[in-house]
Amino acid sequence: MYINCHSWFSLMYGALSPEQLFEQAKAHGVRKIALTDIHNTSAWPEFLRICKERSDEYKLEAALGIEFRRADRLLYVAIAEHNEGFEQLGRYLSAYNKRGVELPLRMPELPGVQV
Repeated sequence: MYINCHSWFSLMYGALSPEQLFEQAKAHGVRKIALTDIHNTSAWPEFLRICKERSDEYKLEAALGIEFRRADRLLYVAIAEHNEGFEQLGRYLSAYNKRGVELPLRMPELPGVQV
């Protein structure tokens, strides 16, 4: 599994569209990928759609996740075990964005999430 892959939704840390990311995975024989864009989940609807629509051509298993940073410093990469875990990640990120405070150096344990 390739962990901590970024699409162009990670802005300066990723240069590939979700479609291009799928193509690169296919070209290199990658069967599992964790798309963990920085502080957002914007690529997921499109990436999952592409994986589903093109599954007859190439089976790529996608994991849901988010990379958390403080400025240019990587804090942690979190991957959801299932949909409820992905919801937990979204709630965690939203809570910090809403309050406008820095993320802690260590992520608390969340149900259905691996850090």
